[in-house]
Amino acid sequence: MDALVAASQAQSGTAQPRVPVGVYFRALFRYALIALTVYVIFILLKVPPVSMVVGLCALGPAVIAASVYEIAKPRSSGK
Repeated sequence: MDALVAASQAQSGTAQPRVPVGVYFRALFRYALIALTVYVIFILLKVPPVSMVVGLCALGPAVIAASVYEIAKPRSSGK
């Protein structure tokens, strides 16, 4: 993303700013790598997709519970 921003700012006076093709390739490669990782988790490791989704959805309530706990019982300040 930094390369896209730098290229667009450097060419801000032109009508059609040009972005190097390598920047697009790196961005697509990143998402392809994420897709490959998800594929390996689901297919090769035989992890059920439902359990993965439920596990990811559990993060929200865990953060909320931790925040409420910290508000209700703040740490004692060494005084």
